Amino acid sequence: NSRLLSGGLAMSFEKQLAPAVYQVDRPLHHELAMAAFKESFGFRNLSANYMKTTFRRLNDVFQRVSVADLQYPSIQRPVDTFDLTNPYQAARITEACFRDLPSQSRAIACLKAVDRYCQFLKLNPTIHLPGQKTLYLPDIYGPIESPVNRYTIPRKGGDRQPNHNFLEKNEYKTWLRYTWSQIQPGLSPWKLLKASQIHLMSVIAGEIGLRLQEMLGLNPEHFTLSENICLVIKGKGSKGSGYRKRTVPTSRLLNSTLRDFLAQFPRQKESPLLQNPEGQRLGTSTAHQWMDETIQG
Repeated sequence: NSRLLSGGLAMSFEKQLAPAVYQVDRPLHHELAMAAFKESFGFRNLSANYMKTTFRRLNDVFQRVSVADLQYPSIQRPVDTFDLTNPYQAARITEACFRDLPSQSRAIACLKAVDRYCQFLKLNPTIHLPGQKTLYLPDIYGPIESPVNRYTIPRKGGDRQPNHNFLEKNEYKTWLRYTWSQIQPGLSPWKLLKASQIHLMSVIAGEIGLRLQEMLGLNPEHFTLSENICLVIKGKGSKGSGYRKRTVPTSRLLNSTLRDFLAQFPRQKESPLLQNPEGQRLGTSTAHQWMDETIQG
């Protein structure tokens, strides 16, 4: 996961630092983490405009948002990377964004950029400075988590109250246990495939948050499990403009579930991952019907 920095930022850090200074230099670590995130846009094939927009929103947060120092509550200081990734600061960070940024829509856009940045650092927690020992950020700053979750950001037209039109974590786990329990060895081949696909859809939706249309557009070739990446090519924003591609990180649970599914029900790389009885791509109405039947028992 460690990567060599490139460009002007790397040149400015070429000088040797005393090891003790390097290990505790929080501003330097912040700059290195930002540089690694910026470099990642290239190997993830994301556009320059997307990168520019993301960093403009992150800079809004770093320049405008402040929080009280934990040791000196009366002192307000600007947030940095490691405030954002600190799970114990999550509520304070989101409240400060809504308080300090010019509008609610601006705060939401910035929080989405923060979420992408924190998710990247969670998957790539090491940073490297040429000539220095590689740093593992959790060893210095603790666990890395995003302050943003599905309850943090209100829907358009709503207020700032959390959105609870989703399963809670314990409800999600209960649902997965239930869908898994429906996969019985004595089922007919088609019913076994149907139950397995319902469980796989539940895991995909819960782990990476895809919409139904995005999920049904997946092929096995869209997953690179060795790098924990899923390429989503069909979904919101694709109408009238071709396919809008984006990559999302996968999880261990999704990776293991998908491997087990493909081992039992092999697919060609370019064939639909989720299929109807005729072997064609599963439709949205059929998927809704399956879920309704599963919920009703």
